[in-house]
Amino acid sequence: MGFDPICFAGSYTTGTLEEMQANTGERDERVSVEGLRVEEINGRRYFTLSGEMDVDELASRLVKEWVPYVECHQCGRYRSCRFSTANPGVESEWGEIRCGVTKTALENFVTRTFHIFKNLDQRQRQDYLNGAFHFTRYVHKTEQMIGMQISEPHLDYWDDLIPYVFGQFTRLRRRLDGFAAAMASIPAFNTIKDVLLVEGWSEKILFERLRTSGISWFTDLLVETYEGRARRGPSHLQLLIKHFHDTGYQVYISGDADGRATNIFDALIGQNLVAPAHTHVFSYDLETGVPPRLLYLGLRELDLLSDVMEESFCNQLKESDGSVIQTLQTGFGITLEPLKLKVAEAMGVVMTSDEWSWWKDDEFMDSEFGQLIRLVQKME
Repeated sequence: MGFDPICFAGSYTTGTLEEMQANTGERDERVSVEGLRVEEINGRRYFTLSGEMDVDELASRLVKEWVPYVECHQCGRYRSCRFSTANPGVESEWGEIRCGVTKTALENFVTRTFHIFKNLDQRQRQDYLNGAFHFTRYVHKTEQMIGMQISEPHLDYWDDLIPYVFGQFTRLRRRLDGFAAAMASIPAFNTIKDVLLVEGWSEKILFERLRTSGISWFTDLLVETYEGRARRGPSHLQLLIKHFHDTGYQVYISGDADGRATNIFDALIGQNLVAPAHTHVFSYDLETGVPPRLLYLGLRELDLLSDVMEESFCNQLKESDGSVIQTLQTGFGITLEPLKLKVAEAMGVVMTSDEWSWWKDDEFMDSEFGQLIRLVQKME
């Protein structure tokens, strides 16, 4: 699942930036920026770069365009900020500077990643600049918002609108999504996050329960539902998958064939919206695709099948054809349809208990649901 660079940084240090650049000859190396477009600070217009730039020139130009001037004494963090020029109580010393936090973060971004930028193709260099823009705006807006949240005078000013002020943090998602999507074409940044699209709420509920298990495969798993076969049509899924692509996600997808042909995602594969290796299909549905023992234990968790032995139940399901829904109705008098969500939750409870090491059970992992879990194991 990767490592936490913030924790890692505490135990590992490198040489200074100047040493690194001296070793690589990077600082004086010039790179073509011809034709690359850069957003203005308000994001409404663009200007075009030309010629070549070295690392200092690129950093300086981006700072000039993207880092606004601020009056430090108006920021809620000015008393603790190491860049602040405001001297409390000495108004004559107050003045405007480019925000030191934003400026330094952007300069570090460019200087520390210029060795990557110089080896990119034209499209990737454009993505790099687009990502740098979202990164810079995120840093600046976050700094502003944190300053507001810790400043009593700022909070007093907003009075009854305080909930609205705190809620503005959610608007930062746009910048994070923009950064992730822009940098998706540059592997070194590792911004791509995987998402699993499932057909129904039963699958989502089951996986959400598995997130509580502490098993690393599920801890950071993002699962979304496209809400049934009726919405599996190409137009709906195309829009949904494109939305995830545009916000920096790589899509995995699972669906139900309902006893029909299992090539239900061929259209999406043909349009390069999803990779063949990232698809999974239940021959019928989730309930038929789980191992009989898991379904049995899930039903028992709901106080059903109290007079049915596990072996008898499993054998009957293994010998039946088609969807398990019909077998449960005719063989055990259980109407599954209205119970699906409860059964999914119950199966999740079974899988998160300490009584069954299902991941070591070959029969479990060879089932259609086990194959879906193997797909999840590949996700990041």
